[in-house]
Amino acid sequence: MLNGDASERAPLLGGFDDDRANHFVLDIVSPDIRSPFSTGPAPHRALLSHGRTRTDSMSDDEPLRSERLVLEPLVEAHAEALFAGFSDPRLHTYIPTDPPASIDALRDRYRRLAKRTSPDGRERWLNWATRLAAQPIYVGLIEATVREDATASLAYFVFSEHARRGYGSESAGIVVDHLHRALRVRAVQANIDSRNLASIRLVERLGFIRESLVLEADHFKGSGSDELVFTRVEKRFDPSSLP
Repeated sequence: MLNGDASERAPLLGGFDDDRANHFVLDIVSPDIRSPFSTGPAPHRALLSHGRTRTDSMSDDEPLRSERLVLEPLVEAHAEALFAGFSDPRLHTYIPTDPPASIDALRDRYRRLAKRTSPDGRERWLNWATRLAAQPIYVGLIEATVREDATASLAYFVFSEHARRGYGSESAGIVVDHLHRALRVRAVQANIDSRNLASIRLVERLGFIRESLVLEADHFKGSGSDELVFTRVEKRFDPSSLP
C-alpha cells in the first residue's frame, strides 16, 4: 500500500485520492524535465533547509546520492518539474489511479507531503524526486513509509524515457540502504501487481523475497489485480533499537 490516507495523502504511484501503497511501476513517459533547482546549489539548499533533524547524522531534508543520481526530498516546487511525467496514462497501468488533474493539484499534494509525517504522527512519509547527478533532469520519484514497528513500505517511478538504464534499481537501492542504516528499519515490503514483471525482477535483484500472492487484491481499469508481496529483511537488525 502507498503511504497515507485518502483524506490527507494520495499515492505517489498514481492518482490523488487513494490510499494504496508500494506498487512498483517501471515504465513512465515524460520529456526531459528540468530541475527547479537548476540555477545552482544555493537555491537547492535554501529550499530544502526547513525541516526537522533527527538524532542520526542526516535530516529528512538532506538529499541522498549515488554516482549517477541525486534523490531530492520532495517539496512543493517539484510539482511543475514532475507533472509531465505523471500525466502520461501509461504511468498508471498497474495502479488504480489516474493522472493528476493539474499542476496546482499536484502542487497542493506535494505541499502536504512535504510535512513528511502522517497526520497522527505515527508514520514518516519520505519522498524523493530523482534526478541525474550530472545535469538537472528528473528521471522519476521514490517514496518510503516508515512505521513505528521499524518496518517500511517502498514504491517508485522511473520515467520511460529514462527506463532500462538501471535508475530504478539504483534509486530503490539507495533508499533501502538508507532505511536500514540511518533509520534502523528491520524490514521493507513491496506489493506489486503480478503483471508488472519488470518491477518483480527489480526487487528480486535487490534481495527482496516473495512472501505471498494475494488474489483479486483490487479491481480497477476493468480487471482484477493480483498482488505479490515481497519483503527484504535487514539481518543485522537489533531488536533493542525499537522504542
